[in-house]
Parts: sequence; structure tokens; C-alpha cells
Amino acid sequence: MSIKASFNDTPTSRGKSRIMYDVNNIMSNKDNLNQQEGIYFKFNIDNYFSTKYKMLLVGPEDSPYTNGFYLFEGQFPDQYPYRPMSMKSITQGGNIRKHPNLYRCGKCCFSFLGTWTGPPWTACQNPTTVAISMRSVLTNNPITNEPGWEKKNDANTKLYENLIRYFNIKYGVINIVKNMPYLYLDFKDDIYKRFLENYEIYKKEIDKFRHLDKQNVKSPVYSFNVNVNCSELDNELDTLYSNLSENNSNSKIITAKTSKRKCPQKPASFYDENTIMDGLDSRKWIVKVYSNGSKRWVLKK
Repeated sequence: MSIKASFNDTPTSRGKSRIMYDVNNIMSNKDNLNQQEGIYFKFNIDNYFSTKYKMLLVGPEDSPYTNGFYLFEGQFPDQYPYRPMSMKSITQGGNIRKHPNLYRCGKCCFSFLGTWTGPPWTACQNPTTVAISMRSVLTNNPITNEPGWEKKNDANTKLYENLIRYFNIKYGVINIVKNMPYLYLDFKDDIYKRFLENYEIYKKEIDKFRHLDKQNVKSPVYSFNVNVNCSELDNELDTLYSNLSENNSNSKIITAKTSKRKCPQKPASFYDENTIMDGLDSRKWIVKVYSNGSKRWVLKK
């Protein structure tokens, strides 16, 4: 009979050694995990040892989760590495089920975690392999991860994808930046930096579901509704961007950002139509108002 995992923060000596081995490997590969994989960890091994840890997955680009901030609470079992860690999803909001594998209650359903059918956990796995596997399901058309929907690609699957784009901006980005959980403040600087770097991407993401603006949209699955308000998202992004830019004007965050941004630093929404300003690239930029009411900086001809 297999031994059931327990989570009493009392690993065996062998388990503690393996945890330290895995953590040291992660720390030695930290820069690659952070920058290339969009994976961040915070372990409790410095002042005191704990089996509990925090994880941040940055949503993959070219997906409905693009550059969103997905926080998780993990814990190694006392029987590690012979049993898998537990994992709870922290990024939630609006009663929206953001992915078939990630429940509103925080449950994470994956076979390697022992919470779903399929290939089981093996002792050669570790926090990095788990993080990579979990991030890999954050894809386009995410509902195809739901049993019975694997081969579907129609108006319903597209609608669900657009509702997840909305979730990503409102709850995966704005809510995390505005109301970052206290226990995850170790990720604050990295989250702020990524927010500033990807502000324009977030604005473009809103355009992808702007046709749903001012509607109460019923999801085709999971029994939830979304009141879509694009102007609210636009304004919140602009305000956050302006505040973070001003508050960190002398920090490395802005240094990293200004190396990529070409138009003026402050969002176009703060200015009237046809306002002309010098951009960060020293060229002239003008505020253009689109038919949907949104404002953008465009290069002045």
C-alpha cells in the first residue's frame, strides 16, 4: 500500500537534503528561469527552513495569459521526493475559472501532482519540472484542455478565450499590481518591471475583446458571467503605468523600460487628441483617438 503524503513541515532528513539540492539547482539557474522561462520561486531556507514556498508563473506571450502574473502557493510533502508537492492557485477573481486545470477554489489538477488521472509523479521530478509543465498549459484555445473539448475550435471556444484575455488583464495584471498579496511581495520588483515593459502589450490585448465592451457575457462553460468594461481597464492600466513610472523614475525598472519604449513616457490617455510631444526616441509623436474612444501615441508624419 502506498504511503499518503502528509504536509506537516517535517520532512525526513533525506527529504530535506533533496529539497536543498533542488533549491540550489534552481538558484544556480535563476536568471534563465526568470528571463527565459517566466518562472520565479521564493523558498524559505535562509533564516529558518520550511517546506512551504511561493511561485510566480508569467503567462506565455501569444496566449490569452500573455505576461499575466500567476501566483501559486506550494509545499513539499514530508515524504519528498517520493510524493509530489501540493499546489494552490492564488491569482483569482470575478468567479472566473481561468483554465480547465486551475479551479476557482485554488485547486490545481495535474496528474504529476496526483490530482488528476494520467502519468503520475516520479522522484526525478522537482519544482522546476512542475512549473514548466504547469506553464505549458497556458495556451491559446485553453478550453481544449477540458475533457470533451479537445478537438473543438468554434465560436464558443473563441468566446471563452476572449473571456480569459479579460481575466488576464483585470485579475492577472491589474489586480496583482494594485493589490499584491503581502506574502508575495518578494516578487514585487520583478512584477513592476515586467508591467512597465509590457504596458503596450496589455493595451493591445484589450482591443482583442473590445467587441464585447459594455456587455454582460455568459461563458459557454463553467457557469460564470463577465461584465466587460474596456474603458475601465484602459484607465486602470494608464494610471498604474503613470504612477509606477513616476515613483520609480530613478530606478532600474525605468532604465529597463525606457530602452524599449519609443513614444512619450506618459500614456496617451492623459492628453487631448492631436497633442504633440517628443518621444523617448527624440521623434515627434501625436495623440490619435480611435473610433472606440481609445487613445494611442502614433508617430507624427
